Amino acid sequence: MKPAYSTGLVPIDINLLPQRTNRVHVPLVPAAMIVLAACASVAFGWLWSHEQQRQAEAKERLAEMTRSVAALQTNATKPGATGKWTEQLALPAALRQAKPVVSELFDKLNQLLPLYANVTQLDMNNQGALNTTVQFARSEDIVSFSRALQASNRFQLAKMGAINNLANAASVKSQPAAAPTLPVYQVTFEMKIVPAGTKG
Repeated sequence: MKPAYSTGLVPIDINLLPQRTNRVHVPLVPAAMIVLAACASVAFGWLWSHEQQRQAEAKERLAEMTRSVAALQTNATKPGATGKWTEQLALPAALRQAKPVVSELFDKLNQLLPLYANVTQLDMNNQGALNTTVQFARSEDIVSFSRALQASNRFQLAKMGAINNLANAASVKSQPAAAPTLPVYQVTFEMKIVPAGTKG
């Protein structure tokens, strides 16, 4: 018979096999799409609020500039207002009336030219004088152009230069057996530009 004694040890049950746990499997692609959509909505919301803030600032700056311009115009139109602001506000209109539009001058000058005439040089100085060198095919065209200038309401003939026969000058330099050249008469006209609507 075995003696009855107790060691005080408790038997331990050891299971070395892996235990199965019930895991919830979340598919990776839908989870990534949800995270991506959340990030995109947050970024879109931030961009939208930032753009709204920028628009509000721009509107505020525009309103401030409008108030400043209105205040300047009000000060400039007061009866006792003098000084540089009044002069600067009136300057664009004065410049538009003082200087003629170049394309308009060319059109008016071209209307006065005879059929076989060409402008070879055109200079305008600060006093409003226009020096124009024109080549004519016939001497009669010089007379008709001079008369057209005198009758014009946009130009006033001040001085007419000497008539140069370029064909004769070219034939003197060339050999005597050269073919005859067409006559070319060159004249320089000095004219003044008349402001629109001042000449009857």
